[in-house]
Amino acid sequence: LGLSLLDPSLSSGIIRHILEQQLSNGFVPAVLNCAGCKNAVEAQMPFLAWASFDSYLHLVLVSCCFCCLGFLSWVAPRLEAWLGWFASNRSNDGGKTFAWRNGRESTTSGTPRFDALPYFGTWERPPEMLISVDLTALVAHEYFCLAAIYSFIGEHERARSVARKGCDITKELIVQTWDDSQEFFFDRYRMASGALFHTPRQALATPSMIGIQGLAPLLLPSLPQRIARAVTRHVETTFSSHRPIPAAPRWKRTPAWVSANLWVAKGLQQQGAPEKAAEVFRETLRVITEEYNVSGSVFEFYDARPGRSSVPAHLLRVFTRGGGGGGIGAMRDHCPSAAAAFRMIFELAVVQDGSPFPGANGTAPPEESAAAGDPCLRTPSL
Repeated sequence: LGLSLLDPSLSSGIIRHILEQQLSNGFVPAVLNCAGCKNAVEAQMPFLAWASFDSYLHLVLVSCCFCCLGFLSWVAPRLEAWLGWFASNRSNDGGKTFAWRNGRESTTSGTPRFDALPYFGTWERPPEMLISVDLTALVAHEYFCLAAIYSFIGEHERARSVARKGCDITKELIVQTWDDSQEFFFDRYRMASGALFHTPRQALATPSMIGIQGLAPLLLPSLPQRIARAVTRHVETTFSSHRPIPAAPRWKRTPAWVSANLWVAKGLQQQGAPEKAAEVFRETLRVITEEYNVSGSVFEFYDARPGRSSVPAHLLRVFTRGGGGGGIGAMRDHCPSAAAAFRMIFELAVVQDGSPFPGANGTAPPEESAAAGDPCLRTPSL
């Protein structure tokens, strides 16, 4: 999403290379080694359809390469097979909702939500985490992006079909994870007794936590406005701090915390809150600048409280296996964070009442504009 601004040909080439590693069952690995992906167990984050469509739009903008529809035609069936893999391998209900394999597979949050779960869990037994809000929302968002891809290559019936899948997942996400009393989305867990709960306080010996995963549904164009407004309020209150959108104080945010802030801001744009999105962009860039001025780097961990150090050696996790606290390692200058930060700079530079490329910010393709009243058929904000 950041590289497409600098070199959309390169970004589309990277996407093509990633999808060339896809296995026959649809699986796309997160990491490759010299042996390929035969032993890979953790899946690529569900951003490929979003990134593919975004890269195509920038190819058109930069080079007027309308012939690049061939790229969309090539990725579309592969993306659909990949989403089908999630339904078969990361779902406990046949593809209605989804759950991460373990904390490492989720690069968006390293919060207490994973601490009582097996670090290298398997899917040969029922996992404790039944529904991950962020993964479910991101998969639904991928279906909406895939629908936009199908629309642009003229396969409108297929577009409607996959958009309906996105809508169905959104509806099930609300039914299963929305808490009216707290006006937020929570993961669902299974107790050893078999009982089902949807807050960490009830399911695990950790505080009830309103985490960044509950903001992911903001990306969904079919999210009811009542719920969208309630979740947006949390960005202004619960997540308002010196360092924006913390998962929880003194907990790691993983290397992708800047990327996570990006999709939260894009979700705010989707729900008609561009000013709040711009504030997230500005505050995230402020933190990045502060860290570079102090340490010459940007770390994957930070303490959200004012005046606290974000240098990893100074931070302790509240929970570590074996008991007690412990120092934590770090990844410096993570390249996805740099790309996400570049995208934020670009977003802030865009004229407020304009759109940098066709199809952005929920604008439907011309041939589909008549269906714009149906939230299932809206193009997601890019």
